[in-house]
Order: sequence, then structure tokens, then C-alpha cells
Amino acid sequence: MAVPAKKLLCTLLVSNLDFEQKQVVIYGKGRKERTVPLWDSPAAFLRTYLQSERRVPLPRFRDFLFINQRRARLTRSGLFRICSRYLGEAARKEPRIERKKIRPVHLWRYTTATHLGLAGVDVTVVQEWLGHVSINTTCGYKAIPIQTKREALRKFYLFDQSWQEAKSEAVDWNLYPDLLSFLESLYRCCAEIG
Repeated sequence: MAVPAKKLLCTLLVSNLDFEQKQVVIYGKGRKERTVPLWDSPAAFLRTYLQSERRVPLPRFRDFLFINQRRARLTRSGLFRICSRYLGEAARKEPRIERKKIRPVHLWRYTTATHLGLAGVDVTVVQEWLGHVSINTTCGYKAIPIQTKREALRKFYLFDQSWQEAKSEAVDWNLYPDLLSFLESLYRCCAEIG
């Protein structure tokens, strides 16, 4: 079982960041270490945060990356409140969100995993990225958008139609311009040979 995203985020240390390599080292359950790449925009955000936006922490919290308003490390409940507030703002703009049962912090992981899958990233890479022990857990993040489903139905319909008995009066050759031009070139080639 993976360590909750809240715990990972709240326990990140400044030393876990490597801006040179654009990566962050994360320690999961059992102190299992994994390295996760940083995209340019989060890396830039973190750089700005550390240089000018981060509160000066109390001495015993100076190594923690995220500092709360009391100058201690950000807690899981503090992170949950922040995410809940922004999720509430999003729900006001998009009412459908309110009807869904969304766990505010987990939404980051879910969204990232879904987008990686849609981009064609291998599921085992996503599994490693999220720190899942079982590939079945990672497969639960697969979401297929409606556009992809429509495209699958369109392809199936064209495939299904290609296996039906051809009826010349029912074929709309405008739907198959590549096939029509191929058949015409084949006819011309056969006419020249024969």
C-alpha cells in the first residue's frame, strides 16, 4: 500500500530537491526511496518559494520544505484544509464537481496518473512513480475520456461495416477516398499491363 500523498508532501525536506537534475527524492512506506522528475513549472515554483515566499521556519523545522503560518512544518490536516478550500472554489465554478466524492489531496495523484496514462506512459512507469506495490492499484487510475470512447466506437463502426456484404447502391465512396484512389490506381496499372 502506498503512503498517502499528504504525508509525503508534508515530510519533504529541502535536501530532497535537486534542481540541477530536476528531480525530487521521496521516501515512502518503509523508507523506500524513489526519485520523481520535476516538470519545469513546479521546479520554477519551488525555486521562487524557497528564495522569496517561504516563511522563516522555527529552528527545529528549518529542514522541512513546506512551512505553515506558525513557522512549523506543514501538517497533513493543514494541507487538507488548503486543498479543500481550492476544491470548494473549483466546485463553485463547476457545480458537477460538488456531486462527486473527491478526496482533495488524492486528486493530485489521480490527475497526474490519469494524464500520464493518456499520454501513453507505460503503466509500470506510472506504478513506480506513484509507489504502488501492485500493478492492479495503478490500473485503478485508468480513466478513459469520452472523446477516446467516441473514437473507439467510430473505428469499430468502420471495421464492422468493412465486414458486411458489399452492396454497390449502399456504398458511399466519399467516406473512403484513400481506398477509392487505390482501387483506381490498381485498375490503371492492370489496364496498362493487360
